[in-house]
Amino acid sequence: MIFSGMMLGDNQMAAPTHTYTRLPIGEDMQTMYGPCWSSPSNVVYTGHYGVTPWDNVPVSSGDYGPYEHLRPAQWPGTLGESYRRCCTSMCWIAEALSARLFGVMNIGTIRLF
Repeated sequence: MIFSGMMLGDNQMAAPTHTYTRLPIGEDMQTMYGPCWSSPSNVVYTGHYGVTPWDNVPVSSGDYGPYEHLRPAQWPGTLGESYRRCCTSMCWIAEALSARLFGVMNIGTIRLF
């Protein structure tokens, strides 16, 4: 959506969460900043349904909600992890590289470190 808005010269589409401050975008809801068991980077996968980006409240709990802040032995189930591996995180590297190449790390909802 952000790249489409940039290419079309549509500033509202290029920065959707600036235009609509409570716009829930699934990919944004599936990541947040917070403590993580596996990394000091503080970037956490928040499950299949994720959290609302404006207040980090889980949309769902249990197998569908946040879990990566816990050690694997404490995870409520593996449904979220299966979804992350098959359908979500495999695209993040290309998305982050594209954002860096286009110089849009701070446009819209993208926050790269």
